[in-house]
Amino acid sequence: MKTSKRSCVRHAALLIGTSTILLTGCGKNSQQQAEKTEERFPGYEQVGTTGEAAQLRFSPSDIARSGSGYVIHVVKIFPQGYATFDVVTNCRDTTQRMKGTQYSNDGTAGSSYAGNDAPVQAKSEPGMIDLMTKACEKAMSARAILGPFSESAALELLYGPYDAKTMSASWSDAAVPPDLPWAENLQIKAGEDLLVTNVATLAYSADGKEKKVFVTNAVQENGGCHACTGLLGVAIFVKDGSQWKLESNEPYVASMGASGSVGGKFEWIPAGDNIYALVVSGGDMHQGIISVSTSVFALENGKFVPLPVDGAEAEAENEGIEVSTAFLKGKNPSHYDMKVTLSYTMPGQRRYIENHLYQYVGDKYVLVQKDDPPQFVKASDDDASASSKN
Repeated sequence: MKTSKRSCVRHAALLIGTSTILLTGCGKNSQQQAEKTEERFPGYEQVGTTGEAAQLRFSPSDIARSGSGYVIHVVKIFPQGYATFDVVTNCRDTTQRMKGTQYSNDGTAGSSYAGNDAPVQAKSEPGMIDLMTKACEKAMSARAILGPFSESAALELLYGPYDAKTMSASWSDAAVPPDLPWAENLQIKAGEDLLVTNVATLAYSADGKEKKVFVTNAVQENGGCHACTGLLGVAIFVKDGSQWKLESNEPYVASMGASGSVGGKFEWIPAGDNIYALVVSGGDMHQGIISVSTSVFALENGKFVPLPVDGAEAEAENEGIEVSTAFLKGKNPSHYDMKVTLSYTMPGQRRYIENHLYQYVGDKYVLVQKDDPPQFVKASDDDASASSKN
């Protein structure tokens, strides 16, 4: 005699956070144990199709904000049961698997499921980078600024609590990639929050949509030393009706600058037919001698790619230098030629202009033309008159 499907099915309800999971199993019927996962865990999505990612499900409807991170409710399926636990992530590079509970297939609670004592690199645990990527796509799509764009709202949305007095957000879970060039010059102390400020908000249009480039500078809580760099971050927001939605965020673009500042001038300009670039210019003084530099980061395929850094240092205390960067249409329409101009001044002498031209060759920019360094000559009366008018 056949056993009816209804007679051998046992049900168990499990509450995880704000989500209820209905578990269905039958110890005597292998067909029931092999029922579709989506029927056993309604509302939960599978992370991947291979490896550890295929064992993980998460609830996209109730991903919660926690400080500057997000809490994801997760189920991990084993041959003889499953485990439930939460994962906390900064939606950039770290995850922390919290302690959970392991169950048998019939819903009976068994041993506890171990977690991480502290956040770890997502890529260090199988399946976690896939979980973070997929779940954060859901979380990010809901991250928006309602009404007019606000720098303070953007800082809080991206990094954490905003302080109106310091005009900065407190970033408690920064995890600077160890392979980031000059990362050690940030002088970040373990367990110390970073203060993040907005240094530029640049508007542009692309694909028929209004967008804003939100540029940030992060430093250690007590500020930076003279030789300390700042941490450059760039986020892009796109206008969607009456709100500004986060399109992308890259908080670890570069460790650069001096005295904890990444730079003083920021420009967003076309660098190719379908490429924009962020140009960051800045200056510094050591023992009365001025130095200037320009750094360029091209946005390609959703990532900021660093281009050659250029600049110069004065030869004397009374010598002034200015630097500017422009992109000119050349032979390669997808990557324009990059022109760096250095302008030198000395009291009573003519201004000297030095140009450096870079072209895209193969898969990178190379220097193809460089003017000689400045050779000052005494300014004529006409030069002096023109200079006084300027």
